[in-house]
Amino acid sequence: MGIASLGRAAAKRQWQSKPIDDGKTATDDSEPTPFEQLTKYIPTETITFFVAAIGARQVVIDSWRAGHPDQDLPWWGDPWLLLIVFVILTPLMLWLTAASAFKRGQNSGQIPPDAKFETPWFDMIASTIAFFVWSFSVPGLWEAVNPGVNAIAGLSALVVSWFLAMIEPFFNKKDIPV
Repeated sequence: MGIASLGRAAAKRQWQSKPIDDGKTATDDSEPTPFEQLTKYIPTETITFFVAAIGARQVVIDSWRAGHPDQDLPWWGDPWLLLIVFVILTPLMLWLTAASAFKRGQNSGQIPPDAKFETPWFDMIASTIAFFVWSFSVPGLWEAVNPGVNAIAGLSALVVSWFLAMIEPFFNKKDIPV
């Protein structure tokens, strides 16, 4: 699932758990499909940007090495730097998406104008964890760390995302009518 979907869902949870005119609470009781549970917190937008950045990084490294054949790669060539940047960007992108979806809901009248946006902490943390685990599945990026890491990381990302989807109800609670 992408950051856009997670952000919209986070904003939607906020206004769907508020009482509506007849005193009942609007909720979305639909159960996620097994595929959605496996991929819910894997942030596809961040992954897309990350893969593009890896490609750009490789071009820059190849160009630098052509001009400096006898020197070690400088600090900016370290894949950890790229990972840190995207670990920081993932929750920021999700927050921005959720906040803008919430604001659009207010502007369209679906959310009361006096409603306060609540930061989707669990979604932000969960998508960052899922991205972090997934990032190790990129072939060619982490072989220096451990040659077999990417073989395990892809499967691990799915397992972690599934686990996060299973524990989500304990953190993202809705007001369910009695």
